[in-house]
Amino acid sequence: MAARIRTGSGEQRYGPTAGTVTGWLGLVVCVALAAVFAVVDVGAARPPWICGFVGGAVVIWATMLRPVIVVRAPDQVELRNPLSSWLIPLASVEVVQVRAVTRVVASGTPYDAVAVGRRIRKMVRNGPERVKLGDFGPNTGVAVPVDPPTARFDVSTPEALADLMTEQILAAAEDARRTGKPAGPAVRSWAVLEIALLGVAAVAFVVSLFVT
Repeated sequence: MAARIRTGSGEQRYGPTAGTVTGWLGLVVCVALAAVFAVVDVGAARPPWICGFVGGAVVIWATMLRPVIVVRAPDQVELRNPLSSWLIPLASVEVVQVRAVTRVVASGTPYDAVAVGRRIRKMVRNGPERVKLGDFGPNTGVAVPVDPPTARFDVSTPEALADLMTEQILAAAEDARRTGKPAGPAVRSWAVLEIALLGVAAVAFVVSLFVT
């Protein structure tokens, strides 16, 4: 499947690079089955099945569809993971490394994001790409990978998307430093809605086992 990149409202969004179709299909199936069990009386097994399908839908959303990397130039980059997010000032970004997951090093501290990654067979063949501020193309003033991809703007593969995302983050980080944006520490926020829904579904599932 083609890798995803979305733009709008001054943001660049990258990922997820794998499992999107499977995730949406699984989400639709879980919601549909929960709705079927809600209207069809199947006896004592009905409440646990409904809770299970609802919980499954939340897990699929959180793990396969929610993760994304958002570049909000000129201020910050967000690494959105299944149950939490890291908000990192762009001026603090020093290194971007994309392997199975993306690692951003800011002020000496690494932060991981599962949204964008390279395929294992490609990493075995080519090795990981580690790019830092100061790796520049000749006379361009724009941060680029050390070995530029042949089709830089073809984002039909996870590898191409990873290359483009790396350029975007590092170029935005360099611009943030040049314009004097504050560096500061990264801030972690939690996916309150997803965590709450998972908790409610789990509790409801356990309770339904004893009251039915």
